[in-house]
Amino acid sequence: SREAVETLCQQAAQHLAMTHVFNAPEFSDRTQFRSAFDALLRADLVHLDSADSVHFEPSLLARAEDASFLLPPDTRAAVLRAAQRQQATIAASA
Repeated sequence: SREAVETLCQQAAQHLAMTHVFNAPEFSDRTQFRSAFDALLRADLVHLDSADSVHFEPSLLARAEDASFLLPPDTRAAVLRAAQRQQATIAASA
């Protein structure tokens, strides 16, 4: 759901802030993630179905892969570890 995506993004940002000592509260501000999600909807890069499930367009996934190279290797690795932990948490609660 949109709520779950926003929550996971916020948690990942908080994790990055703690592990990479970003001292900026706006880095994990939920409002930022809502605005970003709205922009993705307007750009037709994500879609919500009638059950509020989020569907990502293949072009967004390709852009995310390209953008990952903008991050330093240690930050990219931290993001991937955080995502894997979140996936494991979601799978365990299902």
